[in-house]
Amino acid sequence: MSRVLVVTPTYGTEANGRLRLLLQTIASVRQQTHRDYIHVVVDDGSTDCTLDVLERLARSDERLRVATKRNGGSSSAINYGVESFLAQETPDYRLTLRACGWSWAHSPRRPSPAVRGLK
Repeated sequence: MSRVLVVTPTYGTEANGRLRLLLQTIASVRQQTHRDYIHVVVDDGSTDCTLDVLERLARSDERLRVATKRNGGSSSAINYGVESFLAQETPDYRLTLRACGWSWAHSPRRPSPAVRGLK
C-alpha cells in the first residue's frame, strides 16, 4: 500500500468561524478508505483554542500529528509540515488539504499518472 502524507495548514480558526471547517477536514481524512497515511496539521501561530483542539484530537488518532510554528502564512506552514515529516520518512504521495480545498503533489519517486489513480 502507498504511504500518503496529508498536510493541512491552519491559523486562528475560532475567531473567523473556521473551526468547524477544520474539524470537517480532519474528519474527511479519517473517513477515507486508504488507511496508510499520516495527517500533519500545522498550527501557524494561533492564539485561540485551535492548538488545544488539535492536540486533543491527536491523542485519539496516532495518524494525526500536530506541528506548531510561528505565524508565517499558509505556504510557510505547508512547507514546515512537509519538512518535519520528511525528516523522519519519505511518503509515496503528498497531499495538501486546506479547509477550503485540496491539491495533489506527487513524490519524485512516482510518476504523476499514479497519483490520478488514487483519486
